[in-house]
Amino acid sequence: MTVNAGLTIGDKHTHRDFGLYLTNQKIGTPAVQTRYVDVPGRDGSFDLTDVNGGPYYGTRECTWEFATAQRYVDRVDTLCELYNYLHGKVFEFVLDSDPKYTLKGRFFTEDVSDRPQVTTLTVRAQVEPYRSAEDVMLYADAAGGAVFHLPCGRKSVSPTFETRWD
Repeated sequence: MTVNAGLTIGDKHTHRDFGLYLTNQKIGTPAVQTRYVDVPGRDGSFDLTDVNGGPYYGTRECTWEFATAQRYVDRVDTLCELYNYLHGKVFEFVLDSDPKYTLKGRFFTEDVSDRPQVTTLTVRAQVEPYRSAEDVMLYADAAGGAVFHLPCGRKSVSPTFETRWD
């Protein structure tokens, strides 16, 4: 049985590499970037949110609360290592609870509470609105034509096509 114990940030896992136990997780919803124009002499506003094919989204805020019951000396070392690795930096990350997708954001460590037997810590990230699945490479013999359906969800994408003449 697999336990959803945390997340992999860059190449480090919060539980396996730092000994942190995930106690709470909040994955925010990205806010819609709305655009309204008020015109004098007109009731209401013009909603321009979808003019360029939108809506478009802002960043989402994610927070994770962790706990560790390591010895005090080990806790201090672990927290220093985590701060040096994570604080203020941008990483791609994968949630144990959603392992097929990657997200990307800037991480911040905050709200440390140190009690005699346990330390709790909050990690926050400003995250891009879309999650990504793995890159897909398709090969096809298109001599006579080919049709590809490339599902991408709501995010605008620009696929790359490479051709080869044999």
